[in-house]
Amino acid sequence: MTIWSVRLLLGLVVYLGLSPFAAAQQDRRSANTLITGCQYLVDDPIAVTQPQMEEADICAGSVASVLKYGRELLGTMALCPPRGTEASDAARVIVMFLKAHPNRMNERFDVLSYGALRQAWPCR
Repeated sequence: MTIWSVRLLLGLVVYLGLSPFAAAQQDRRSANTLITGCQYLVDDPIAVTQPQMEEADICAGSVASVLKYGRELLGTMALCPPRGTEASDAARVIVMFLKAHPNRMNERFDVLSYGALRQAWPCR
């Protein structure tokens, strides 16, 4: 057995051993976690406290990443937002998508965001 095989096997054992504990905690990447900040980002409702503004900033960063990397995806996976699209514009599209699909709120925010933005702004 090579050193890489041992490391892979050890990593798999650790991952499987910790999976039940990780599943018990709320996934920080889920749409449930980020939707509130995105609603603050699109002023629905308006963020007025420092924690609300921080949540809006977290959403803005997540959405900016999706916009940046979404343009670089290949083929039908790419998204092509209009020139000058800002994070708040994209967040509005994502919030509308999430409100229309409340049963998917436990899924990863970034994956849902790519889907929502690709649906709104497909590349031709």
